[in-house]
Amino acid sequence: NSVGFNYRDTWGKKVTAYGSYSFNNRNNVTTSSNLRTLLNNGNPINNNTFDDDETTSNNHRFNFNLEYRIDSLNYLKVIPNVSFANNNGITNSLFTTEGVTSNRGTTDVVNTVSNPNFGGEFLYNHRFGKKARNLSLNGNFNSTTNSQDQDYLNNLFNTQTNQLERYQYQIVNGENKNDNVRVSASYTEPISKTKNLEFNYAYSFARTDNERNVRNSNLSTQEPIFDASLSNAYVFDFVTNRFGFNYRVNEKKYEYNVGFSVQPTSLTGTGGTNRQVTNLFPTGRFNYKFSRTRQLSINYNGRASQPSFNQLQPITDKTNVQFYTTGNPNLKPEFINNLNLRYNNFDFASGNTFFSNISYSYTNDKIVTNIITNPANSDPGVLQETLYDNADGFYTLNGFYAFSKPFAEKKYVVGFRGSAFYNNNISLINNQENTGKNLILSQRLNIQINPVDWLELVPAATYTYNKNNNTLNTRANAEVNTVSTSFDSKIYFAKTWIFSTSFDKSFNSGFNAINVNPFIINTYLEKQFFKDKKASLKLQAFDLLNESTSLSFNATGNSTTLSQSNRLARYFMLSFSFNISKFAGTNTTAPDFGGGERNYRRNNN
Repeated sequence: NSVGFNYRDTWGKKVTAYGSYSFNNRNNVTTSSNLRTLLNNGNPINNNTFDDDETTSNNHRFNFNLEYRIDSLNYLKVIPNVSFANNNGITNSLFTTEGVTSNRGTTDVVNTVSNPNFGGEFLYNHRFGKKARNLSLNGNFNSTTNSQDQDYLNNLFNTQTNQLERYQYQIVNGENKNDNVRVSASYTEPISKTKNLEFNYAYSFARTDNERNVRNSNLSTQEPIFDASLSNAYVFDFVTNRFGFNYRVNEKKYEYNVGFSVQPTSLTGTGGTNRQVTNLFPTGRFNYKFSRTRQLSINYNGRASQPSFNQLQPITDKTNVQFYTTGNPNLKPEFINNLNLRYNNFDFASGNTFFSNISYSYTNDKIVTNIITNPANSDPGVLQETLYDNADGFYTLNGFYAFSKPFAEKKYVVGFRGSAFYNNNISLINNQENTGKNLILSQRLNIQINPVDWLELVPAATYTYNKNNNTLNTRANAEVNTVSTSFDSKIYFAKTWIFSTSFDKSFNSGFNAINVNPFIINTYLEKQFFKDKKASLKLQAFDLLNESTSLSFNATGNSTTLSQSNRLARYFMLSFSFNISKFAGTNTTAPDFGGGERNYRRNNN
């Protein structure tokens, strides 16, 4: 259920105000199963989990924009925003384990979460009398609080003796507060008509304040009592200062900027956490316009990324009696380097379009998981523990292209779309480094057919190849081939009627445990009303054959997981829509003022 309102008005000649409020309510009932195979050095362990979950959520969101055109040289924009969400959930789980360890158990979880958030952003731009001399100031603040009350009841039985090995009842009360402040300034000084220097500075402060209180009971205690080993009060600050300059050239055919940035970074926290890192990196952007419709752009940037609180907190989370998680307060911040190349060619006269993009990303001090299987000196029934560490060698490379060409006065349009993705992922398994190499190739062909005004046909086919190799455990390798076909159609008749159908069929091969290839048929009949067709009545049918499934297969360096859950399959819906919108007034888009807002977004995103 959802409802929303939008508001827009001009307050005098200089101020424009617009904003919106929305409310959303959602109730989900999910039944799912997960088959996880732990690929240890010895015999594998099969872990089956069956979950019944019901969650109710309510979300409020309010945002507003005030644009103040002070005069021809000054512009101010203020954007406050407020949101609030609360979630209530109940989960009942049944699990069984077979292998070196054989047991079964149940888990019942009651979860209540509230999440208020408020913040704001401002942008001030001043254009000096001299052309292209410009000062831009930007700042934002955001405060989020996440409060959780959780009850975990776990029972673990030995399969062979049918005896209760472990009883655990935990009451977890936690509050996580995140405050973020960012302020930046950019000053542009012209050297000539086409050249200028730009100096920029950005300060960022992020504080995470977390309090976690755990009351625990086991076979030897009747009532839950405070457990200091599982509780924690922890605060950490992540601060960055970025100093940079750029040399910009703006010619008719091309534009570019080259520069250099220095970014000192500090991560400090409770218990003596203190990490100081300084990153030095070049910045650059090049854009060449071959014509009005064809251009090439190259861009490089770098940024620091902080660890999450769960990765830093120096305690062990034992709410899942089979899979523990322990944070590492000695983690370093990541630094991510991005290089992007883009080429566009849009010929509006002929209708030919071509778009391509290639990007490369490399991360220093990547935060990775260290999976410890059958951890020593652990509680009964624990299969693995997840730790965190920093490692180098993580990078991704991906490319994308799209091409379309019309024929016979655009009655037929042939489209090709393809992508390639390669991920060199680093992880640790029992303190040994594993490299997971994932390659995904995809190619799509579609033909849009409009032989007459009242008929639209779009057949399409997509082939996807997905291969995953691991250096440490070849049993986790996987190779999957998928062919997806579709056929969409629309028929317009009697001037105000539309009949549409959609056919989708997939063919999968390579999954060891999946042999499901659903055939999905959707259709609708629509009647439009009035001369302007502002109103319509539509009857829709989804998944007529009732074959929709939700299956996923995930392979990591030490395990494979097959997941399946229920989903909304065959159903029918009758809807009526009426468009009552009416807009008047002038364009409220912010003026350029020498490129202040554009330059800020380009340099700091």
